[in-house]
Amino acid sequence: MKKLFSTLMLVLVALTVQAQILQPVKWKIQLNDSGSAEKEIVFTATADKGWHLYDQDLPEGGPVSTSFTFETLKGAELIGKPTSSVKPTTVYDELFAMNLRWYPGTVSFTQKFKVTDPAKFKAEGEVEFMACNDETCLPPDRVSFSFDKKNIKMTAAAETVVEKPEVEQDDVTAVQPDTEKVVEEVAELKVPTPVTNKDKAENRPVRASNELTDDAALWTPVIDQLKAFGDTTVSATDTSWLFIFFAGFLGGLIALL
Repeated sequence: MKKLFSTLMLVLVALTVQAQILQPVKWKIQLNDSGSAEKEIVFTATADKGWHLYDQDLPEGGPVSTSFTFETLKGAELIGKPTSSVKPTTVYDELFAMNLRWYPGTVSFTQKFKVTDPAKFKAEGEVEFMACNDETCLPPDRVSFSFDKKNIKMTAAAETVVEKPEVEQDDVTAVQPDTEKVVEEVAELKVPTPVTNKDKAENRPVRASNELTDDAALWTPVIDQLKAFGDTTVSATDTSWLFIFFAGFLGGLIALL
């Protein structure tokens, strides 16, 4: 029993070491950023001479198809499915009794996607594949990949963020008038005060003392004095410039006497 157990352990270790050493298909996964919202992840597989990698979506009952799984996808959405760079080779396989498609050498699978929120972008997943040659096939293997906002350009934010239109200051004032200002303007309005004769007299322009004028009100005192001496013909309405001159002269002479 001990010998049988030791033999099984040696076989298991040998298979594990062989699986770790033998890697006939190597993967290179990179994110290509063109600067726009649409980007792409390129999965490039290179198979050693004599080995091949199976295509996607093989019929049921055959070997494991190559598949791309996105376990986490935030801030982005996929566009279509991964597309291969070359056409696969189609060969009838007697072991599986069906036509199988595979890729010898190097092949690239491109998955396009669109970034909707660069600040939250995150894409994680794995590639599952199976490699075979003319003699044997290896168990299915997986390769993980992970990308986040550090791997993309933030210029895509300008295409996804919707900016609100700016409202000019004049439009805001027209839509929302200043109520306090209107109240103050209404309060400052005053009922106009009627203009009296006294106000008219105060607003009358001042005349020079030696300026000639035909204003009858200024000659009223002199006319009254002349009437006191018996002159009843003099009135403010029928005086002339010459008569006013003589009447003034006569008034001054009377004052001297």
